[in-house]
Amino acid sequence: MDTSDILQLEEVSVDVGGRPILHDVSLRIRAGETHVLFGPNRSDKSSLLMAIMGLSRYRVTKGRILFQGQDITHLPVDERARLRIGLMQQRPPSVRAFRWDNSPKFRHRGRTANELRSWPTSLAAPVCSREM
Repeated sequence: MDTSDILQLEEVSVDVGGRPILHDVSLRIRAGETHVLFGPNRSDKSSLLMAIMGLSRYRVTKGRILFQGQDITHLPVDERARLRIGLMQQRPPSVRAFRWDNSPKFRHRGRTANELRSWPTSLAAPVCSREM
């Protein structure tokens, strides 16, 4: 491993629930590089990221995951988070049972949903909370 390597996967294989899903994946990301994973739906792009993150459902059965030179293959997710390894969703999840704009208790910086409806979206969206 080169000292400029941020992340390196060495022939990593992963299974979920005893079912093999990734086989011998190797990857090297150096400082300053940006990588994008492309592929069809259900091609296990997210599974690779979950395995790197260390989520317990995704078990590395072969190979090593190195982060800044440290072997993190078997570190729990909380220790990986302390190393500043994390995931960001492509699209934030939605909550189907709750519509903020119909809730009389919704407040954004002290304004009700009715007051916010006339605002531009960029002003209304940043940080929202529900006061009970």
